[in-house]
Amino acid sequence: ASYSPEVQAVANALRQLVKAAIPEVQERVALGWQLIGYRVPDGSRSRYFCFVAPLTHEVRLGFEYGVLLGEQAQLEGDGNQVRYVTVRSLEAIDPERLRALIAEAAMVTVAR
Repeated sequence: ASYSPEVQAVANALRQLVKAAIPEVQERVALGWQLIGYRVPDGSRSRYFCFVAPLTHEVRLGFEYGVLLGEQAQLEGDGNQVRYVTVRSLEAIDPERLRALIAEAAMVTVAR
């Protein structure tokens, strides 16, 4: 509720993309990290693979093992593992590209 209506709309659109790409996804709010985390089932356990992180003027769709994704060069971030896409408006969302990244991120995570 503390985010602008625009940021909330982008975050909700990204949430829907994650759920559409991975129907069995587990969604959890991580208050300490101020993000929504997603886990993909893997047998009797689940694995953390992506997140939606609302910020003041943008939302990040992040991938836990982003460095392993095929489109890694087009993702942001310079850490050892995590990469993300920054989205500043609903119009900037490319559903096909993001669904493909989400699906790939889930597969990469389970394959680890």
